[in-house]
Amino acid sequence: MPLFSRSTRQVTVTDAGKEFAALAERLLNDLRIGAENVREMAAQPRGQIIVASVVSLAGAVLPGLVADYSRRFPGIELHLREGLHNMVTDEIRNGLADFGIGYVEDAPRSFATEDLGVETFHLVMRRDDVLARRTRIGLPALTDVPASWELGRNPQEQQILKIVANATEVGKMIMAPPGMPADRVQALRRAFDATMKDPEFVAELNANRVELGPMPGEALQKLVAELGAASPEIIDKVKAIYPLN
Repeated sequence: MPLFSRSTRQVTVTDAGKEFAALAERLLNDLRIGAENVREMAAQPRGQIIVASVVSLAGAVLPGLVADYSRRFPGIELHLREGLHNMVTDEIRNGLADFGIGYVEDAPRSFATEDLGVETFHLVMRRDDVLARRTRIGLPALTDVPASWELGRNPQEQQILKIVANATEVGKMIMAPPGMPADRVQALRRAFDATMKDPEFVAELNANRVELGPMPGEALQKLVAELGAASPEIIDKVKAIYPLN
């Protein structure tokens, strides 16, 4: 199919040539736009960041910051994992999170930390409470103060509050398969207790500024049994106020 018509005096573009020229111009423009888009995409950061954070910050402060970051860097997927401080530390140590947001007082020495701010806690009480007249309150003064779950107005509220309190007491559990002989369970529990008190183990924890609050297997078993005895209605109400992960 001829694109040009040539004579001894001039060269003219045929109708097919004009159509081909228009198509070629369109293709060149598409190529130019595509190349510009590729350059823009290459200039934008891309990837995935996983952040582990304590619950108090993950639900109150970080959502707005995450949304703003996603708008500024649409090529980066930002995943937020929330939990207790021990979970944040474990996920950083195990490589499950790129960095964490928590408390630096007991951070392992192998971690690089940076202070972002100071979180303030407030003690709230009635004006007529005997402690309200004090300017400073030490832990011994709270000996006779009832536990949070004891403030429930009825047995159901007390059970809900106790389950929530127990959830904050349990961090990482070591579990055995069902049906394990009782003597073997006892042997494993005593070995665990002995490990928690082993001088070399404790020294290594202190050297890395790792704080552990071990719970004997019998006490943990009791907590699990109390949770398992709760009715589905109670569990649904607990889930509504506290995430049981």
